[in-house]
Amino acid sequence: MAQKPLSNAKIFSATWTEKDEALLIDLLNRKINEIKFDIREAESPYIKARLRAKRKEYKAILAKVITGDYNSNVIAAELASAKLALASERNKQVKSLGKYADRYSEVDFDFKTFFGKTRYYGAGLPFFMVLILAFMACFMLISFILPAATINSIEDSISSDIKLSVTSIAYIRLGPGEQDFRVPNDGNWPKGTYQTPNDYLPNGVEYKAPDGTVPEYVFLYADLKMVSIDITAVDMLKAVFRMPMFSRNRVDFIENLDQMQGRSWYYIRFMNAENRLNSMEIVKDASGKYDWTAIVRYIATNGAVVCLWVTVILCLAELILCVFRMFTYTSRRLHVIPILILLFGLLTMIMPAFAEVEALNGDGILSALTGYFTPYFDDFLAESSLQIIINLLYLIVLVAVPILLILLPLVMHNRQPKPITFVPKGNRPHIYGPNELPVKPGQVPRYGIAPADQYRKR
Repeated sequence: MAQKPLSNAKIFSATWTEKDEALLIDLLNRKINEIKFDIREAESPYIKARLRAKRKEYKAILAKVITGDYNSNVIAAELASAKLALASERNKQVKSLGKYADRYSEVDFDFKTFFGKTRYYGAGLPFFMVLILAFMACFMLISFILPAATINSIEDSISSDIKLSVTSIAYIRLGPGEQDFRVPNDGNWPKGTYQTPNDYLPNGVEYKAPDGTVPEYVFLYADLKMVSIDITAVDMLKAVFRMPMFSRNRVDFIENLDQMQGRSWYYIRFMNAENRLNSMEIVKDASGKYDWTAIVRYIATNGAVVCLWVTVILCLAELILCVFRMFTYTSRRLHVIPILILLFGLLTMIMPAFAEVEALNGDGILSALTGYFTPYFDDFLAESSLQIIINLLYLIVLVAVPILLILLPLVMHNRQPKPITFVPKGNRPHIYGPNELPVKPGQVPRYGIAPADQYRKR
């Protein structure tokens, strides 16, 4: 019967025998051959030199073992000490790892109960949030989606005494003098209101004077009979690229869009007019103090544009997060981004009120806010002191949608986990007719099938 190979721990016994000597010779021969291949694969000359020296040493020991010119007690003692050193090193490593693991052995925390709570929602909440955010994004960028004729028909159907627009943030007044704008007669007319429906001139149609001539330039109020211009969200988005911060830097993939071409009436009315630039100039007066009214006008005029861009970016970020939450989880806590959307949306809608503020006192601020929030459009046209009013529909959407996103995680609740013994209602056994044992729907009763009118449930 062949002898079973010895393990590493039993290769060398306590007493040195001829068997131990044969094992040592075999071990040295194998090590010499392995080093030969290691020398061929080594890349560094220094490593090759070390391997050759070790191989030479092993050959010298092999020659001594073969000729018997060695002390067996010394070899046995060296092997035993090496074995003890290796065992000591392993025990030290296991002991150090045990100390690290034992640090958590005395922690009194119920992990199973804590992580078993219903702290996360399923895919239902982020799905509804994605729908709401998609509606808000489509509402804000509806000018990019629907043609102008369709938008006008929708607004005519929902407007009455209160003018409501699905694209406009505010309405600015046109009038004689500085309140009128001279534009090329190219058929690219702004969205606005005319004195009478007969004065309406669709886009793409050039203006003809009463004498039949086609002038090169026309005035919106004096010639086209426009009484107001709608400041749309696209107008305010385009205005940011006319600001000095983008005078040397250009965002090509946005500015090259067809909808971003053309005039920005918000920029023309509030940021580029000569009288507006003078009223927003931040300088010190004769007493060395700053004109805080001009500072507020500057912040309100430029801040409304920046806040609208921040609102759009936050909506896109929240939309992407909600899509990811559909495949991961949604926390029960209040989300920060919807709160920021609400904050910047309110700033976008309110800041234009202070673009025309006359004084930073109670009467001046109250007058600016009261005039800006005038609900009826006819009152706005009748009061010549009012220069801009808000679109209430846009305000409602920019406020209601973020509030809904904020409250939705608090309103929706998780379903409780189903226990192991849960049985669907439709699969519960019933007792039919004269039967004594319950059966499942479609199962043949033991004593025959009873008539349908005799079915009963216990």
